[in-house]
Amino acid sequence: MTACIRHVAVVGCIDHGKSTLVDSYRAQKPPTAAFATDPTLTLRTWGSCFTQLTYSDAELTQLLPNVELDENEQGMVINLHKAEDCCSPALWSADSALVVVDAVEGTIVPVGLERIIRNLMQLQVRPILVLNKIDRLLLELTLSGEEFWETIVRTISAVNVCVSTLRNDDVWNFDPVHGNVIFASGLQGWGFTLQTFVELYQAKGGLEATTTKLWTKNGFINHVFAPLSKLITTAAEPTDAQQNNVEGVNELLGKLGKELLPATSNTLKPRPFRKAAMQQVFPLHETLTTVVYLCCPPPEVAQKYRVANIYSGKADDKWATGMQRCDATGPTVIHILKTVAAA
Repeated sequence: MTACIRHVAVVGCIDHGKSTLVDSYRAQKPPTAAFATDPTLTLRTWGSCFTQLTYSDAELTQLLPNVELDENEQGMVINLHKAEDCCSPALWSADSALVVVDAVEGTIVPVGLERIIRNLMQLQVRPILVLNKIDRLLLELTLSGEEFWETIVRTISAVNVCVSTLRNDDVWNFDPVHGNVIFASGLQGWGFTLQTFVELYQAKGGLEATTTKLWTKNGFINHVFAPLSKLITTAAEPTDAQQNNVEGVNELLGKLGKELLPATSNTLKPRPFRKAAMQQVFPLHETLTTVVYLCCPPPEVAQKYRVANIYSGKADDKWATGMQRCDATGPTVIHILKTVAAA
């Protein structure tokens, strides 16, 4: 058996939060018992731009309980490349990309986003949209349910308009119903998709939720925004004694079927407490890992259509064929992504 592999770039306009998102993702990666003797095997970093996360088979099964895993694969390795700009070498080495967009600023700089999308299309790197800084819509702008819905829909539509001007293809269309849109707070380390709420309601019973039903104005406001807003505002508001509202948060966590916060949470400062409360329900690493597994193509699939964009030799020679098949017994090929002039 071989490990399931994903090569993922993280791209976005400046100050949209891609570095914070990556930092939170790797900070939440739990240690794997199978690799306890050598922690570097579960999380490797090369500088600030490359991170390799390894999940054991048991950990992946626990992390993705509602996903049918491939029996021929054992565990998963995610190679995460943070792109410094829209022309970063990271895009050449990735098969898919997390496109980070600030939910508050939206597509205020459409030229930058257009360059990113164009480069992804040229290199056949499949995108996932991450609407970051969702917490600011709730805590700073204090948007109502309707305003929150309209802001989210407007931002996703603007990104899709940008995509459609370059290519009219369903593969490149961002749609929360299909699971290729993540709502996140990189700074606070939490995130979710519509499927996250579907699974929450399935576990509770009583509401037959689907991603299609949740991606309607009433469905989203009543069954996504309402519990999300209730949890984050409860965690943000202190009690009359000016302490963290542990009791109020635990009541909500209990209703959602999640593990309760310990009494010692009262000793946390307000921001870490709010962060801990949100991560109990929407841990960022679980959401990102799930979406990466389900929506990002493995190398043996991606290289069939990507080799033509990254290899200048003949399409049917032994090197191209070996890369397309990801043949471990094929000829060795070295892909130089970046050269740096010697001092």
